Amino acid sequence: MKPTLRFTCSSASVTLLQFIYDHQRQITHSSFCKMVDAKSRQALEKNLGYAIGDEPGLHLKDDRYLSYFKSKLPNGKVCFNMEHSCIDHIFY
Repeated sequence: MKPTLRFTCSSASVTLLQFIYDHQRQITHSSFCKMVDAKSRQALEKNLGYAIGDEPGLHLKDDRYLSYFKSKLPNGKVCFNMEHSCIDHIFY
């Protein structure tokens, strides 16, 4: 099962976030999309106001101000982070 959206940085402890940040490395949009659950990612995209599929408008892949990261949780589980407007959206 692919990782799904679990929380944002505003609902996580500083200790957990610091661990994730200390172990993250940047990845591409394409890699992020391949690694996380499509339904969960598309729901987030829609919630943030991005166009989905053939819809007109700004698509996530075209927004050059987003950043994507691969990291891990303290228990060793891999997680993925999409940073949007300085809010981190954590998938695992």
